[in-house]
Amino acid sequence: MSLAGEHLSGDRPSKEVDFHRAIYLANPSYRAVVHLHSTYLTALACRKDLNHDNALEAFSPYYVMRVGSLPTIPYFRPGSDKIAPALAEKAINHRAILMANHGAVVMGKNLLDAGDNYEELEETAKLAFLVPDDIRKHLSREEVADLEATFGKA
Repeated sequence: MSLAGEHLSGDRPSKEVDFHRAIYLANPSYRAVVHLHSTYLTALACRKDLNHDNALEAFSPYYVMRVGSLPTIPYFRPGSDKIAPALAEKAINHRAILMANHGAVVMGKNLLDAGDNYEELEETAKLAFLVPDDIRKHLSREEVADLEATFGKA
């Protein structure tokens, strides 16, 4: 596929190709997009108590360094033309986005980076289910700011 949406070769693209294109157009620094329906991120996406500004409050330094925060877009039927603009809006300033009742989309500077970002995000979601929120020690704003100052903002 070209960025203009032209099918250049190979099998017919997925019904989700438009949202991949929208992300690349919204943030040209992303050179790879990974979208999966992994167990823990999909379970997280199905919760009704999500903070849609950030579905996973930071409790791991590696989550902060690789992902930063995890905004959520509302549920849309797979293949809906509403997904692409909703993701594009979030992709301008975020490296990962949770799709309610669906899964996650994670970006990176190349496929290895995007895959590593996705892996860190899935492991963080897994830990969130293993360590109940009422006993989980979240990182303070100061601790998050220190990580961002030291390693750059994700």
